[in-house]
Amino acid sequence: MAEHTVVVVGSNQSSQNTTPASFWVIDFSDAATPTAVSVGCPSTGVVLDCAGSLAAVASFAGDSVTIYDISKPASPKASGFITFIVVGACTI
Repeated sequence: MAEHTVVVVGSNQSSQNTTPASFWVIDFSDAATPTAVSVGCPSTGVVLDCAGSLAAVASFAGDSVTIYDISKPASPKASGFITFIVVGACTI
């Protein structure tokens, strides 16, 4: 399997914004001609984190996380999703 040098960049839009959010998977493996793919998200605003070939994309509201497989940077695919249900508040 070919190795990739990949950067994942996301938007951090206000939850008030109705524009669909997206993030970019940018492959710098060929520095002369990097490629970038925009991936739409089902919510407004995203928070990102990466580990290996996976990217975790959380909604701005913090109520869901989608895992994307970015092992093929030209075609990232959602591979898992969880929605959090807030039952009560916690004060520390």
